[in-house]
Order: sequence, then C-alpha cells, then structure tokens
Amino acid sequence: MRKRAHELMVKNNTDMVELPAKIGLDLGIEYVTLKGSNNIEGINFDEEYVPIKDGDVKLVLDCLRLELNDFHLHELTREQVDALQRKVVMGSVYVADYYNSFGVAANEVATYAEDYLEAEDEYESFYDYIQSVEWID
Repeated sequence: MRKRAHELMVKNNTDMVELPAKIGLDLGIEYVTLKGSNNIEGINFDEEYVPIKDGDVKLVLDCLRLELNDFHLHELTREQVDALQRKVVMGSVYVADYYNSFGVAANEVATYAEDYLEAEDEYESFYDYIQSVEWID
C-alpha cells in the first residue's frame, strides 16, 4: 500500500498532501510526503519527518485517494451514490457541475451520468446502472 500511495502521488505530480485535520491529529501527522523511490513518510506538527505506522497506511492511502480524486463510482456504496447524485447536476453540460466530495473525478461522474440518463428507464437507480457497467481498469 505504501508503494500504491507513492505511485498515486507521483501520478498526480504532487510531493506533499495535507491530511484532514481529525485524521492528522489522530495520527500525529500533518502531511504525507514521498520517501525514496516507492515509499511515503509523514511530517508531524513540529515539521519533522516521521515514519507512518503499518497499521495507518491504509487510512493514509484512503485520504490520498480522496484528496487526489482516485476513487471510482463502482467503489461507492448505494448510499454514497445516492448522496452524490443529489449533489451533482445530472444532465449538465458543465464538468464543474459534477465535482463532488467522494473523491471521484468529475469527468467520470459526468460520463456515467450522461450514459445513465440515456438508459434511465432500464434501471432502478443510478447505483444499479453503475454496477451494471463492466469496469476495465
């Protein structure tokens, strides 16, 4: 997971990401930064480099994915998709209307929404449509 976090940061051309306040306080880490060729480390509130504990790496990776919009619609729960659908403007021609707080890229949401609206009467919900589409990684 450390390598995955490192690759995600490099892919997004960023060398430091601030953690959300609650998580940062819980872990004692304010920022996550790159370390070496395939690792990450933390920067604490005293601006010192500190290791990230093995048990905290998944939480840190999830924070990075959220911050860098690396989640995909098919990873969201039904409740999350319903909440996302209420917050975006389905059918809008503006990508900005699809920005969301679930870590899913606006372009992905816009594409799925457009296709769903064309076949809306064939599915119970937006979530059901998302789950019916084959995901190719």
